[in-house]
Amino acid sequence: MFINFTLVIQACNFFIAYHLLRVVLFKPAVGALYEERQFKQNLQLHINAIQMLIFQHEEEKQDQQALFHKKASNHIPNAAQYDFFILKDISPQLPLKELNIQQLALLKQKLAQDIVKRLEDAYE
Repeated sequence: MFINFTLVIQACNFFIAYHLLRVVLFKPAVGALYEERQFKQNLQLHINAIQMLIFQHEEEKQDQQALFHKKASNHIPNAAQYDFFILKDISPQLPLKELNIQQLALLKQKLAQDIVKRLEDAYE
């Protein structure tokens, strides 16, 4: 059987070219693609971790706020409960007089006159 020598040379050239392309071109390109994919995955993991930390921090702040509101609501003074006991010792007891209808009418008239007089003085 006679094999053409040029066919053997072409086969050798093909294998050499295949090996060179595989080592020089394909391997670095595939490596770069793999590194880029790995970089994107690492970024996504980092983003997820940061989002989880932010979510936990927000939950912690909400819990602290709820606890603060609960504690603060227990310490709000109730004026009806204390009945102004602080002012009872300081302020003198003023006697309250009962006024009849004529005295009330006289007080209303004096008050109206004073208001009119002050308004006239203010606009002069």
